[in-house]
Amino acid sequence: MPRPNTSIILASLATIFGSTGLAEADQVRYTFSFEGAVGSLDGVEFVAADASFSLLAEVEDIQPGSPRGFNVTPGSGVVTIDDASVEMTSAFVADSAVWTYSDPADGLVIGFGLYVPFENLTVGTYDGPLGWNLATPFSGAAIAGDDVLRDLVDDGITTVAGTFTISSYDSTAIEVVLVPAPGVVGLLASALIGRRRPSRRRA
Repeated sequence: MPRPNTSIILASLATIFGSTGLAEADQVRYTFSFEGAVGSLDGVEFVAADASFSLLAEVEDIQPGSPRGFNVTPGSGVVTIDDASVEMTSAFVADSAVWTYSDPADGLVIGFGLYVPFENLTVGTYDGPLGWNLATPFSGAAIAGDDVLRDLVDDGITTVAGTFTISSYDSTAIEVVLVPAPGVVGLLASALIGRRRPSRRRA
C-alpha cells in the first residue's frame, strides 16, 4: 500500500490547525536584536556582533498599562551574542517588564526595563501598528535610534554569566512571535504519526 505523502499531510494539518494555533498559543516571545553591536558580557568586550536578548511571557499575564499601552512580566529570558546564548538570572527577570505605549504623535513605543529600581533599559519607537497589544505577532525596525539605548549602556542585563551591556549598534529591531500551546504541538505530532502508521493487510 503506498505511503501517504508527508508534505500533503503537513499541509492538511496546517489547514486544520493554522487558524486556531495562534488563538491557542499560551506564550509570546519578544526578541530585541542589535546588529553591529558593541558591548560586553561580564566585562569581556565584543565588537561588530549580532547581539540580542529574548523574553518569554505568558499571554494571559499581559495587562493594560499606561494610557494606550500594555505591559507584561516575562517568565524567563536569554541573551545571545553571535551564536552563544546565556540565561538571564531569575531574580532579574522577575523584576522586569516589557511594555508598550502608542499614540498618533509618538507612534509605537516599546520598552524593556526594571521595576525596582525603576530603569528603562531600552526604549524605542518602532515601525509598527498603533495600539499594538503585546500579544500579536509583529516585527519591525526601530525608527528612533537615539532613544533606544537607555540604562542598558551602563547598568545592563544580569545573566548567570555576568552583566550584559550594549553601548552602540548599527541597527536594531524587535521580533514578536507566539509560541504554540504544548497541547496543540502534541496534537499535531499525534496526527502526523497516526497518518503515517501503515495499515495491516487482511489475509
